[in-house]
Amino acid sequence: MEINNSKLYSTDFQKIVDFWTNYSLNNIVWDKKFENCLSKNTSEDIRNEFNSKFKWFKGGRCDLKKTLFSNKKAFEIFITYFDSNRNIKKDITYQNFLVVCAEYVKKINAFNNISNVMIIGTASPETTTIMISTALTGKCHSVLFEDLSTEAILSRIRIFNPELIFVRSTFNFQSYQQIKKYCDQNRIIIEKYSDLYLKNDLNKDQINLHCDQLKEYKDIPNIYVSNDQFLFCLFTSGSTGKPKAIWHSFIQYLVFTKYTFQKFFLDSGASGGIFCATDAAWINGHTYAVYGPLITNTRTIFIDNLNTLQNPRNLELFLSLTNPSFLYSSVTLLRAIRSIALITNSINLSKVNSLKGVGSCGEPLADEVGKWALKFFNCSNKYIVNTYFQTETGGVITAPLFNDNANMNFANVGKSNFPVEVFIDKNHNSLYIPYPWPGCFSKVTSDKKPNYFNKNNEFLLHDQGFFDHDSFLFIGGRTDDVINVSGHRISTAEIESTCIDSQFNITEAAAVGVDDEITGSKIVLFCIGGLIQQLDKEKIKNYIKQKLTPFHKPWKIILISELPKTKSGKIARRILRKVASSDFSFENEDLSTITNYESFMLTLKKMR
Repeated sequence: MEINNSKLYSTDFQKIVDFWTNYSLNNIVWDKKFENCLSKNTSEDIRNEFNSKFKWFKGGRCDLKKTLFSNKKAFEIFITYFDSNRNIKKDITYQNFLVVCAEYVKKINAFNNISNVMIIGTASPETTTIMISTALTGKCHSVLFEDLSTEAILSRIRIFNPELIFVRSTFNFQSYQQIKKYCDQNRIIIEKYSDLYLKNDLNKDQINLHCDQLKEYKDIPNIYVSNDQFLFCLFTSGSTGKPKAIWHSFIQYLVFTKYTFQKFFLDSGASGGIFCATDAAWINGHTYAVYGPLITNTRTIFIDNLNTLQNPRNLELFLSLTNPSFLYSSVTLLRAIRSIALITNSINLSKVNSLKGVGSCGEPLADEVGKWALKFFNCSNKYIVNTYFQTETGGVITAPLFNDNANMNFANVGKSNFPVEVFIDKNHNSLYIPYPWPGCFSKVTSDKKPNYFNKNNEFLLHDQGFFDHDSFLFIGGRTDDVINVSGHRISTAEIESTCIDSQFNITEAAAVGVDDEITGSKIVLFCIGGLIQQLDKEKIKNYIKQKLTPFHKPWKIILISELPKTKSGKIARRILRKVASSDFSFENEDLSTITNYESFMLTLKKMR
């Protein structure tokens, strides 16, 4: 069925359709060309499953093996893996990778009636291999953080309904036993895996061959996928903390992945190798550490323990040995590195000269952190690829580009432009995307109906923001996080950035609102600094008032040594709102989705 919304027959909409039609035809290997690039999705929502409003590439079939591996030489390095315990790196070529993929494709295909495969692990060559192997069988995969609680893992298993689960051999034994018991009761196959690349010899007779000439490539059956098939499912936590499953389809996701990887990363210097300092169970770990590098023939870099990189000495050693040309990091990690660098008086990484660019993701980037990062990492780029995205968007929807006119405030996320444009609803300053794009999710599984599309089929991002006079976009935070003080809608990101940019040596900050009978809400600001006990709360309050407005002035400042963070590096503000209201009922909840929940709980006990 063709789209019948009259708005979508506009010239702008036809330009969108023409662009993605031409791009997909030139960047995906098609076994069968699609009938329609874009059409209306008439599938009805069923119980707790909610569909996107649009369908892409109707009737088309992608030759997945050729799309992923064509024009790649066998001896080229696909993955560099760094062992921080022994300070050594391991290079994995496409031939090495295909040898193990062929084994796992055969393993997965040997099981009958498999449609969903779950992987419990970390960002690693092994997780990457099982992800791609699953895709090469036409099955859907889902990656989970292995340090989730047993109940958190089981709740996601119940939603995803896998028939096969791969678990790393070093996984917690007690958790494994409980999960295996559940799997045995529900006829789910569970398999352990360990180091898959103990031997990485390259056959010198095949050094000049391309991937499609290798025996291992030919051993993998040809696979043709339609866009009705799901490639993967990732989980996010809603405002209640309950997991929400986001499903992405094969073809439209790969199209958007290749487009955004080229636009935001290769064009900013990532061709020499990208280190995506995020976890595999996050959308950026899928798009820019696995599928983006693979589909564009770019080396991707992994490390066994991200936390070791907070120390500038470890970071310098890692970067000098692995030589990425682009570092893509969570803002949380950048803040942590900066905090230790300030304490140790580390001005820059003098031994690192390979980096052309730095990108950021997760939390809003403070201008001061952006300026510090460019100097600290000795980047040749004079801008930060400060990315804006959601799990639902499939990848980056806007970020600063190399050809943007320079903006001296590094908190911006670039100029929103064709073909994925972000607009602002002037009534609420909330962001939305007026036209479809292929990175959008295909289905969401949730315990409550999500609100993604308005009556005009425009996609609601549920974030606030504004454009400056040069058309650069700034994100003000989630609409749920906006604080209403005496009728004034206050952006939490604005308060936090001002606080970090101040002279008080504050390294991290989080603002939340608590109810007030008179003003509606009042602001509570949590601050982390090098010397917490020396921070003057009244001076901080007045500084924020002076730099912003009286309505931005915090009612209360809480000095704290640690903030609760999700696995993706975002601050768990729903927990801070409860702390600010002296509601500690969350202590009885499952907090394993909070990466530092044990140390954060210890911090709270010291405060009380």
